[in-house]
Amino acid sequence: MIVMLLSVLLFVGGFGVSLIGDPDLFPKDKAEEAKEYAETLVIGEFNPLTHENVKLVSVNFTNEDVDGNKYTFQGKVTVTDNYSDQYKGRFTVVLTYSEVTGFIVETLDIETPTRSK
Repeated sequence: MIVMLLSVLLFVGGFGVSLIGDPDLFPKDKAEEAKEYAETLVIGEFNPLTHENVKLVSVNFTNEDVDGNKYTFQGKVTVTDNYSDQYKGRFTVVLTYSEVTGFIVETLDIETPTRSK
């Protein structure tokens, strides 16, 4: 029995099929999707491809609130430049979700990061 199970796993694995992490088997809930979208929006505001001297952008959520189809995220963004100086600022992202339109950005408020010492 164990040998048969292992052969099936090796056979399936040999074709690059993975059941672990398959989005259809383990769908994310809307709150997780909203959080990832909010993080992408904040990081996108400081994209190293469009902003000179930006080396790294990190997002830290400090508050999350779900009220029906409304998702509110607050936190801090840290931008590191090519000289390893860090700049920090706060952000608020409010998203609403509709089955028809998906996520809609209601608010994207990011204070200008200031240099940390």
